[in-house]
Amino acid sequence: MAILVASVAYWSVALYWNLRLRAFDPSDPFEQMFYAERSYQAGRVRGPLSWLSEVVSDPLAKPGTNAALSMARAFGAPSGHRGYKIATGVAVLLVLLLFQAAAYLIFGLEGLVAAAGAAIGSNIFLAQAYYGGHPWFGQVFLWLACLFAIESGWGALAGSPKGSFLFGASLGAAFLSSYHTAPLLAGAAACWAVAFARAPRMDWRAVAALVSGVVFPILALEGATFAVPKTHYWTILKAWTLKTARVPAEFQSGWGYAAEYFFSCESILFAAALLALAAAGLRTVWKDRRLELETRLLLCAAPPFALLCLALPTVQLGRTYLPLLPFAFVLAGAGAAALLERAAPARWRLALAAACAAILFGLGLPRRRTTFDAFFAGPRIAGIIGNVPAGPGARAVPAGERLVVVGRSIPYMYLPDHDLRVQTMSHLRSAVGAGRAWVLVSPLSAWFWQGFMSPPEFDIPVKKVFASGGDYFELDGIESDPMERFTNEAIHAKTASGAIPFPARNRLYRAEEFLRLCDVK
Repeated sequence: MAILVASVAYWSVALYWNLRLRAFDPSDPFEQMFYAERSYQAGRVRGPLSWLSEVVSDPLAKPGTNAALSMARAFGAPSGHRGYKIATGVAVLLVLLLFQAAAYLIFGLEGLVAAAGAAIGSNIFLAQAYYGGHPWFGQVFLWLACLFAIESGWGALAGSPKGSFLFGASLGAAFLSSYHTAPLLAGAAACWAVAFARAPRMDWRAVAALVSGVVFPILALEGATFAVPKTHYWTILKAWTLKTARVPAEFQSGWGYAAEYFFSCESILFAAALLALAAAGLRTVWKDRRLELETRLLLCAAPPFALLCLALPTVQLGRTYLPLLPFAFVLAGAGAAALLERAAPARWRLALAAACAAILFGLGLPRRRTTFDAFFAGPRIAGIIGNVPAGPGARAVPAGERLVVVGRSIPYMYLPDHDLRVQTMSHLRSAVGAGRAWVLVSPLSAWFWQGFMSPPEFDIPVKKVFASGGDYFELDGIESDPMERFTNEAIHAKTASGAIPFPARNRLYRAEEFLRLCDVK
């Protein structure tokens, strides 16, 4: 228990410490929080039934995440991105606790320690935890279902209507929170089916209970409104599926995308160590007859089921593969525990497992350092603008100075309390008309989701400015980090083809110089 608490405490401190200084993309969190705020306000003004109706009708087809974020607001979390990070930070801590508890139940203390080291050593896991995102809420329910099955026993679970209902309800809640978890949920359901098929006596009530559990969460939400919601969840989900099916082929996943994402965003030494231990753990798990067959299938089938994502005609963002990482951490813990069992005396195993965790953490440091510098570039920008040393105190831009950011969501928001975003020349001129101002711009400034904004929406000549001479400060930021390249497959496709530059380093101009370059013939 102390080890579980220690790892969660580490993440709690890390997430809290970086809450104010972390730059962020306002687009996705803003969209999630916009609808969650609408649900919260509906509940506050018109009561719980209105809240339920808004949640069920969530336009993003993630009513579970909407419910969690709006409830966080009801319990005092601030609105906007800070509230988003607080709520998702809690979900990250729950995921960490749940999959480590599963590692402990399956592989013992040594497996838990090694799995914890892999988790806090991973750059992708760390960076996505700071960013937030709906997959975290889905993973909470996914690992809750897995932990419930492992602890109670798959055979007992499949033979119990009550247990099957709770298992199915957890899977249903995971899907409602993030449909990106669907392949892994299908894998967990397949494990339940294997347990049911192997039962000495099949109780078909358990099948009905499982199916009822899966559909229960959304039916409960809809039924609780005592009226037909504005839009049914199934209608919204169908619309999203049809929309993503029409995405151009160049913006869909290639078979090597997941591997490229992993190896681009993790340090090579950490990736090699993690994969080696996970491979050893995979072999150990499959051969260990002390484990239930269904538990072995659950851990070994996670990668194949997740790879089904690649066969679907949808845009696969990096976060689609995020739920795979905890499975890799658990398998790495299994590999470390098996190696120690064969190679070390019992009295030394825990200490050696701790050393293994420390090594994994250390191997991930170089890549995490560069990601940290990219994601926390705000103090450097504030230091240039205000001529003050970089650090936590550098967030306060002196009076009379103003940061104007060109673009809807890129560059990221590095000084969220002091910046102003513009998309048109008229807005830019009015924004810098009074006082001294600085302009932050990126080659991707006109980027929005699957392409560049149309001329009426964005007429600032960014390419012309970048091609011109002029004085500027060049600044690395999230735009120049591989993590950004993989947060949107359309950006990945364009950078891979050379259509847009990568890394896309930001530039900081004096406003008068930027306007002069815009007007140069």
